Amino acid sequence: MELDIRAKEQIERGSLEIIDSQHAFFDPAQKFSKVVEAAETEAVRTGKSGAIVIADMGSFFHRQDIMGLISHECGITPTEGSKTTIFCCYHVRDFGKLTKEQEAKMCENHYRNLFVCEV
Repeated sequence: MELDIRAKEQIERGSLEIIDSQHAFFDPAQKFSKVVEAAETEAVRTGKSGAIVIADMGSFFHRQDIMGLISHECGITPTEGSKTTIFCCYHVRDFGKLTKEQEAKMCENHYRNLFVCEV
């Protein structure tokens, strides 16, 4: 248990699903949008107001696939009426590997950008 989140309990209640980024981003038989769509559908089906997706983007950096990352990030388009919020999370060292142009291109495609730094 970290940060007082009881993951096993939340998984059993259907409030938490953990999907490996290898599957969510790189499985040729699965598109990220379909993973998100399935999460939203399941949340609504079980009486929840929607889904929150927290995506660890580090796998793109481990694969040294910055162009794939930018393509992925710019390919996420908001859908009217969506009940899903997506947080794309980066480690500061990974995000620092982007050029200013790459950073700007990715950030302009998002509704909001939140930068959190440890003190």
